[in-house]
Amino acid sequence: MVEDNYHNEEKITAEKLISVAGVLGGLAFTALVFVLQATSTFEKPSWGYLGAVYFTILTSAIAVVSILFILSCALAIPIVSGRRSPKNLLWKFQGDIYTVALLALLSILPILLIAVDWTAALIAGVMELLLAIIIYSLSGTNIFYTYEK
Repeated sequence: MVEDNYHNEEKITAEKLISVAGVLGGLAFTALVFVLQATSTFEKPSWGYLGAVYFTILTSAIAVVSILFILSCALAIPIVSGRRSPKNLLWKFQGDIYTVALLALLSILPILLIAVDWTAALIAGVMELLLAIIIYSLSGTNIFYTYEK
């Protein structure tokens, strides 16, 4: 009976992660579309060659984040549907991908702000770093998922 409750809790967590990852992946994809539509804003002529490099890095990073969130959703589906146990390696891998995607999404905001204002990008980066340190220190060893050894 305890085992079933554990599985139910993990399935509910996976369902929530699917919803959150789907929304964040959709937001990242929408941001990618906006960045591609407004190339003049992010590809500064005064930066010369660095403007093109910055634009390429920005679009690649946003695309990778969107792909990681979609992959995280796809990996959680077998757990939610009951085809896989939440104790397996797939659940751990899905949580790792979700964590990487979330941290990458946090790192994109300062990169986006570099084109507008360097000080705003620096302030956002420091605030996100402090937030990540606080969340990690309060959570113990793992932020988003639990699994038994």
